[in-house]
Amino acid sequence: MATHDTLTLYFCGSGNNRKQTNKYLIPSLYERTRGKSEALTDSACKVAIYDGPGGSTKTPEYVTRKVQSRLMGDKPDPVGAFASGGKAKRYNRIKKINEITGAGATSNVLQAWSWIRYQLWANPKAIKHINMVGFSRGGYSCIMLAHVLNKDPVVSTSKIKVNIFAFDPVPGGFNLSNGHINDEFRRMKRFKQLIDCDPTELPPIVNRYHSIVQENVKHTEVQHMGKIPIWLIWKDKNFQCVVPKWKPGTDTEGKSLQIYPMPGHHSASANFDPKYAETLTIGRHLCEKFLKDNGTELTGGTPLTPNAILANYTAIKEKCLKDTKSNGYKKKPTNYRGQLIENAQRGSDTFVNEHHYDVHCSVYGRPISNFTMNEDMGRVRGARPAPAQPAAAFEEVAIA
Repeated sequence: MATHDTLTLYFCGSGNNRKQTNKYLIPSLYERTRGKSEALTDSACKVAIYDGPGGSTKTPEYVTRKVQSRLMGDKPDPVGAFASGGKAKRYNRIKKINEITGAGATSNVLQAWSWIRYQLWANPKAIKHINMVGFSRGGYSCIMLAHVLNKDPVVSTSKIKVNIFAFDPVPGGFNLSNGHINDEFRRMKRFKQLIDCDPTELPPIVNRYHSIVQENVKHTEVQHMGKIPIWLIWKDKNFQCVVPKWKPGTDTEGKSLQIYPMPGHHSASANFDPKYAETLTIGRHLCEKFLKDNGTELTGGTPLTPNAILANYTAIKEKCLKDTKSNGYKKKPTNYRGQLIENAQRGSDTFVNEHHYDVHCSVYGRPISNFTMNEDMGRVRGARPAPAQPAAAFEEVAIA
């Protein structure tokens, strides 16, 4: 599958932007993706990135009315795949509010929709796949954009397959139902047909949905707006992650839905924090493989071997069993995350999740008895011992 058949869109999380390539995974992946161009009207431009709410380093343009007028014309005019969420007039004063509430996420969805429509106009019948990657509200934006594309007859009738990889997608703020994006859509009369998009359901246009969800989101957190502290009480409840299912009646033949529960806080799999090196390494491997399998071309990087995957999972499980504040991992998920996220291996002393179990079975075969955790984390009771292979250092395993 060639890049010219595939559009790739990246959505940063709240407070994140494309320049943070040494801090967050999303902008790092964007920098390594082939097909970028500063000219949005360039037919060779197949990659776009969107700063997260409150994360832009420049004043964004207010896009709502522009998108309404430009999408309805015979020749779609992209508003700006490189513009950011938020409203220009008040942006500098409410940047932190945008970050907390998610204001501006709607603009990102509309800008992405505009750019996709332009690409379909410029390259009729050429685009076969649309790949999206997002973290936090960026992951949630991917789901909502898929709903928008599913209700757009120009896109839905083009037999385009949408593939999403989401890192701990959350609607943000105190939105526990349909979320902030739907609230903003309701204020836009020309987009009434886009209301009733349920983020807990995947529309038929989605072909593959893979997501990493974090189990150890903090109960409380303090954000500061200047010198004023803002307490986010019960953050694991107010920032519930989205774990969608297929929309009832969807033909799931040939489709893929995979959820990877992972220990660690909200950004553990998408943040270059050495404390969570192993979680990031596995998250990066899974996302890169997902993108490459679906037509996105990335420069550099070497896929992890099964043994390397097992070594990193083993290191994660060791830290979970120690359960100290210094390592950032917990034995059990926080209350609401534990109720929302299904993990068949949660009670295991050896496996982190089903992916960990499946990789182990592919290397050593199905275990004939229960595993037990011991010092070297590599012996199987009643089976041949696994070769000793400590988790590689972050610099060695992480793909640059």
